[in-house]
Amino acid sequence: MKFKSLAIIATLTAAITGCGGEGDLAASGDVSGFVTVGSNVQGGILQAMTSLVASPAAFAPPGGAPTFAGPFDGCLNYTVGTSTTDNHWRIEYNCNKVVDGGNQKDWKGFQEYKIKDPGGDESKGYRMDLDLTQVIYDPAGDSTNTFKGFFDLTATSSKLTYESDYTVGVLMPKYRVPLDWSWRTASKNVYTPTNMAQPFADGAVAMEGFVQIKGKVGPDLNDKDLGDVSITFEVTSQGLKYANGCGNFFNEGTITITDGSDNKIVFKYENDCVTKSATFNGKPLTGWAW
Repeated sequence: MKFKSLAIIATLTAAITGCGGEGDLAASGDVSGFVTVGSNVQGGILQAMTSLVASPAAFAPPGGAPTFAGPFDGCLNYTVGTSTTDNHWRIEYNCNKVVDGGNQKDWKGFQEYKIKDPGGDESKGYRMDLDLTQVIYDPAGDSTNTFKGFFDLTATSSKLTYESDYTVGVLMPKYRVPLDWSWRTASKNVYTPTNMAQPFADGAVAMEGFVQIKGKVGPDLNDKDLGDVSITFEVTSQGLKYANGCGNFFNEGTITITDGSDNKIVFKYENDCVTKSATFNGKPLTGWAW
């Protein structure tokens, strides 16, 4: 199967209108009030940072909505191709209250995948576009999840360039703790492998992009409104190298996340896979699972 489905982080899912690329994003907001607490913001920062890293699985997209099978076969339509093993396919969904996993679910929208090489060599590049909406009906409160954006790989004889602009969101207005949350990543990562025959074995990577976290949580079970969150981070890397045998994946260099108030979260890798550390404005961050 040429397209490899990846898991959705469902807790970080609600729509932001428009996926316009890096040009419509700039660092904004202030993260200082959220860094030291176990919150959706912290989780959002870490998940978004992780999403900027291309998957070490062979040429798999670094994120995306799944291709569906089983219960949804009767309400999908191939408008391009006939199978996800084709070099180019497009699936449109028009699914209403299909029983799946104990709940009724709607799926609407499309997912399209195309290998750039006429000969079907996925390693030479691909493009995936999607715009999907899922409704899950639940007595405890219905939820609406959205998945919108693109992933693109361009390969040359010496480099792999991953570009993406992807938004995931969740809207749960009737749940016991109402949630309206969205997470967007717009990024460009350029991998320069030591050996293009084994591109994810080791090499250097330059990362640049933006992470946007927006939403509202509450009121909670104590009737406390947790307020609105709107933060956009700029993400850059410095001297970043990777090794697939390294437990941290990265073995040298830094990733810096900067908000609109010039607060900086810095992730540092050193000592050839042995040491990793995180700081906030130069002070060590503890208790972060990353």
